[in-house]
Amino acid sequence: MLEKMLNRNKDVAWRVIENEAILISAEDSMLHSLDEVGTRIWELADGSNTVGAIVEKIFEEYEVDRETAETDVVEFVTNLASEKLGLLLLSQSE
Repeated sequence: MLEKMLNRNKDVAWRVIENEAILISAEDSMLHSLDEVGTRIWELADGSNTVGAIVEKIFEEYEVDRETAETDVVEFVTNLASEKLGLLLLSQSE
């Protein structure tokens, strides 16, 4: 999974308010909020970063060890992808 590119789904509207991203899913019109770290992952999911690169940035920017950063990022990405909230895993060739 670490080699996959991460991109936001264009069908999810979002805005950052006071360091927290608010997402609105087109599928169910539900409002979802992300904490500061989730918001940072969301911002980095612009189609130019792999999951591994995002793990490195989280490790560098927050007081967390690399293993915890990897576990947390992968779990976050998996949860949002399974809920169709906007994170798409793409192979690097896509």
